[in-house]
Amino acid sequence: MKQLLIFFLCISGLDYSLGAADTLKIISAIDAVTVYRSGATLNRKASAQLPKGISELKLTKLPLGMDSKSFQATVSKGFAILSVTPATENEPAVSSAEADDLAKKMKDFDLKIKLEKATQESLKEEESLLMTNRQIASSTSGITGSQLEQVTTYFRTRMSAIKTEKVYSDERLSELQMKRDSLKAAQQIIINKQPGASSKSMTLKILAMNAGKVEIDIQYFMRNASWVSSFDLRVADITQAMQVDYKSDINNNTGENWDQVRLTLSTGNPVRSNIAPNIETWWLEYQYLVGQEKVAAEDLANVRYRTQVRGATSEEALNPPIATVSENVTATEFKLEERYSIPSGTGSNLILLETKEVPVNYSYTVIPKKNNLAYLTAALTNLETLNLSSGKANIYFGQSYVGETNIDLSEAKDTLNISLGADIAIAVSREKVKDKSTKNFFGTKVEETHTWLIRLKNNKARDIQIKVQDQIPVSKEEDIEVKSELSDNAQLDPETGIVTWNQNLKSGETKELRISYKVRYSKGKTLNL
Repeated sequence: MKQLLIFFLCISGLDYSLGAADTLKIISAIDAVTVYRSGATLNRKASAQLPKGISELKLTKLPLGMDSKSFQATVSKGFAILSVTPATENEPAVSSAEADDLAKKMKDFDLKIKLEKATQESLKEEESLLMTNRQIASSTSGITGSQLEQVTTYFRTRMSAIKTEKVYSDERLSELQMKRDSLKAAQQIIINKQPGASSKSMTLKILAMNAGKVEIDIQYFMRNASWVSSFDLRVADITQAMQVDYKSDINNNTGENWDQVRLTLSTGNPVRSNIAPNIETWWLEYQYLVGQEKVAAEDLANVRYRTQVRGATSEEALNPPIATVSENVTATEFKLEERYSIPSGTGSNLILLETKEVPVNYSYTVIPKKNNLAYLTAALTNLETLNLSSGKANIYFGQSYVGETNIDLSEAKDTLNISLGADIAIAVSREKVKDKSTKNFFGTKVEETHTWLIRLKNNKARDIQIKVQDQIPVSKEEDIEVKSELSDNAQLDPETGIVTWNQNLKSGETKELRISYKVRYSKGKTLNL
């Protein structure tokens, strides 16, 4: 209470009079940007020299797309912000460099037009002078006939040259004027496309305990920015660790260029609602017929529940929180050491975040029923230490680009399996054994037997581990019976019917796997076997 009283007494001793002329306009500069999966928090810095008392500072040229509700400003010690007033500013049009270049060219044409007009004036004066001298010569006595003829010939020749030159001059002047008008039209088109830019401003009323320099830190949220994860997975050899290059693909469409800013990438999403949903009682009620329509009586508690959730989501979206801490229990943040420049509207901007050598277990997977290709798979464990997120991944095997895959962490538990592409050095075939595949009739029942032979051959120079999968049908009807006969070491999932063999194949080794099943069902029915 004593501190508040002292603060009030200090304020009461200050001069509060402030006119429009006392408002100081300052421009802030972007210093740091935190980019989320959707949206970005921008940090700007500004400073000003203030006298003791209350001053008004107008922070100008803030982006039009700024979320005003998210605006925050803090000042250095010895200063206090009393109020913040937002406004929209309309700036005068600024001609582009192209328009300026056209203006210079028009100036050159204006000079050429003036010179051509001056030439025409000279020709006109010379013509007038010749006409006057001709009249004098014809009225002068004492001139001989031969002299008069010479004068007449001179006048005729010179007059013809002047008239010819005037025709050519008119042509040149018309062409110059046409080109100048064309440049003027092109310049006007550019100027029309460059209207006066609109921006936002924030007027801060700041109390200074003493005269001095105030440092202002500004934060606000913008929606038109995002980043997605992308990876380069590099495998030199399946006996070595995998190199994982974690990259970010950043898009800046805020209308502001980020020039040499401190950049932080967060896997968080401030636009998403941070309010955990709740669950209400699920009431069961009969449905009633009203006329020809069937109307369900809906419980009021459920209606209230949906209204609350929707309202919370909408409000949260309009007021996204501003994160300033580097540690977050719900997101991973990457604070880049170097400063980066990311212009607005340039599309994709790839930045390498980190490179790790990751120990992996390599194996092959093949499903001969689908195709005869054996796919190399890398199993990654200890996912919590890798800072991975879902995204696209480019695969490089040795020095070659293999293709693209997706990392989907929503499917991963303790282990993440990544497909690295097919290896044609492993030969796979699946053939039906005809003498073991039959169809017999027993009274009202039909019994079908299907037997398949799977052959594997390792043509690589090293031993491999390979997982082979096939399946047997699963009955959903009481009168359909299914029995299976599988080769050694086969694992059967009775719920899905998926059969799995995990095999070790030495270099050059060939193995055969057999799967057979019998299906008995009622005669007259059709099954897709």
